[in-house]
Amino acid sequence: MRIKRVVFAAVIMVSAIISAEEPVCSPVQTVADFIVALKAGNREAAARLFAPCEGEVKEHVGKWLVKAMPFFASGKAESKAENVCFIDGDVAIAPIRQWRPGNPEIYEIELTGLVFVDGKWRLLPDLDKFNSPVNSELLPSERNKRFENLWHLYCDFKRIHKDKVRKTREEQALQKLRQEQGVQVK
Repeated sequence: MRIKRVVFAAVIMVSAIISAEEPVCSPVQTVADFIVALKAGNREAAARLFAPCEGEVKEHVGKWLVKAMPFFASGKAESKAENVCFIDGDVAIAPIRQWRPGNPEIYEIELTGLVFVDGKWRLLPDLDKFNSPVNSELLPSERNKRFENLWHLYCDFKRIHKDKVRKTREEQALQKLRQEQGVQVK
């Protein structure tokens, strides 16, 4: 099972690398545009980047935007779309990197789910959940299964980054301790 997953991951990563280089309407560009709209407080522009939805789902998106926009505009954290994405047909995950201003070495990686609709990559109404009832119309059974597979690859990607951040935190703590104790290491 692990070998099969690794081979699948390699195929998806090749797809991701190719997709990240697409100049027009790639998942990465859609997420980057979304972050710009959120930081600017442009609710209409941010809402247009979601997959078309009506009723309760559209209401869910509106509530999410009202809650998220002050955070993105506050400057309490910086955000950027990672220059990689995981694509399987018409579903994709494009990670977002978030960090505190002045400390980009310590960051979080969050997922953003997308679907290809009407010739464009659009955000899922419930950005980070493949099995959410809010996304059920856009992710019928077969599409949902492909998104779930991408989610597992994303988890591997995030785990690698968490290990890297953990090591950076340990190095920073050790460096601080050395400075406090006046120890120099060359």
